[in-house]
Amino acid sequence: MKLGWGFLNAHDPWATFLRAKFLTREGLLIPYNKHSSIWNGLKEAIAAVQANSKWIIGSGRDIYFWRDC
Repeated sequence: MKLGWGFLNAHDPWATFLRAKFLTREGLLIPYNKHSSIWNGLKEAIAAVQANSKWIIGSGRDIYFWRDC
């Protein structure tokens, strides 16, 4: 779960690299399976993080209306 959260939210070089490798340009998870030792587990963790997370809007400055769920 911690790795999934970091994948979705961290600005560290490892997270940036993995997002570039495993996300489409629209920000969605790739629909096919990559040959990676961590991708299957990471995909499950990302789904669990997304299912159990919510946004607190606040000022709305960081919300992109057309893309964010």
